[in-house]
Amino acid sequence: MAEPTSRTQAIRNVIASIVIVVCISFYAFFRVPAVGDEYDAMEPAYPAGKRVLVNIRAKHFAKGDDVWYDATVKDETLRQLGRIRGAPGDSVLLDKSNQQIWDLFEKGIDSEGRATGRVPAGKYYVLRLNEQANYKDSRTLGLVDADKIVGKAVWALPF
Repeated sequence: MAEPTSRTQAIRNVIASIVIVVCISFYAFFRVPAVGDEYDAMEPAYPAGKRVLVNIRAKHFAKGDDVWYDATVKDETLRQLGRIRGAPGDSVLLDKSNQQIWDLFEKGIDSEGRATGRVPAGKYYVLRLNEQANYKDSRTLGLVDADKIVGKAVWALPF
């Protein structure tokens, strides 16, 4: 009778080991920062008060990626979420909302006669989704350096 108990214990030990390895791997590749209850700048994709799964190993970002990045506001570094609207080499529409950072772009004119700017190498033009939210983004803070991007937001967790 001692044999089934040791076999059962061995199976439990293997399962426990697998769970531990999976948890350590998950931690090594992802972080789960919380979006503050007052932070509605990325709603509805990332609701206020939820946790966001962030791939901190991601090193290549493209237009349309949601990213967790460091922004400097009045000598204070804040981590915030934003969506890349312009990767290096992309053209973005320059309008009144980003007039104070126009000098950071190589300017041009699109086919409809509107002013555009080319995002320089090593920089990203990152905007929030909820434009009514009272948060800063590239229109006021300027372009985000590639090394200031912490990781790619993957998913808003349901808890």
